[in-house]
Amino acid sequence: MGFSPKQIAEAVAAALALTALVAGVIDWRHRKRDNLDRVSLLDALIGEARKAAKFPRIYVQVNIGEEEQKGGCAIGEVGGLIDAVRASPLPLAGLMAVPPAGLEPSPYFALLASLARRHGVKGLSIGMSADFKSAVMLGATAVRVGTALFEDR
Repeated sequence: MGFSPKQIAEAVAAALALTALVAGVIDWRHRKRDNLDRVSLLDALIGEARKAAKFPRIYVQVNIGEEEQKGGCAIGEVGGLIDAVRASPLPLAGLMAVPPAGLEPSPYFALLASLARRHGVKGLSIGMSADFKSAVMLGATAVRVGTALFEDR
């Protein structure tokens, strides 16, 4: 009995996801972290955190492809938002971004990594099931690989 090409592809994707898990870059706890792209959201998160006495780690979301339809702060606003998070009681987890669909993601991952270095940020939440290998090679500390593990919805 042989395996279909789809079964082989799914097995390879699962094996790659497992490899990344062993390498420690899959962030299973991402839901316990918040991301923000403006100071008004930071202020709201601080208020909720104080009420709950829980202070989640914060990713600054960057609109790395400068796309109108996507959230995220503009590249030029990254430093100010990082400073605001650092001055708050919420710990900075890092930067996160999703590159434009249909384009090679590596240049966008590299740009976010460069921004992180420039601002002394260590955490990088970049990469998804289809591109996590290049994200890991470019410095990802967290990747999202749900589709590789659980199929498309």
